[in-house]
Amino acid sequence: MFKYWLILICSIGAVLYSIYALVFFGWAAQSTTDEAMAHRAKILADLWSFVFCLALVALLVSVVRLVQLHKTRKRNRQTALR
Repeated sequence: MFKYWLILICSIGAVLYSIYALVFFGWAAQSTTDEAMAHRAKILADLWSFVFCLALVALLVSVVRLVQLHKTRKRNRQTALR
């Protein structure tokens, strides 16, 4: 169960950092006048949007698994009391 908590915490950090990176590179792509810098910022924004999607999937998977583990632990405790 510890590994799912670790995945949850790391994926929350990755989601927050990727949101920050998306905002930064979106701003950098819009504010620069150099075409090469704008292109590089757009590529990096696309990369961070992919990282955001992966982190979001990891976050959802870990939450679902933690809920499943909680339900089975609760069910096993109730069965043991009978």
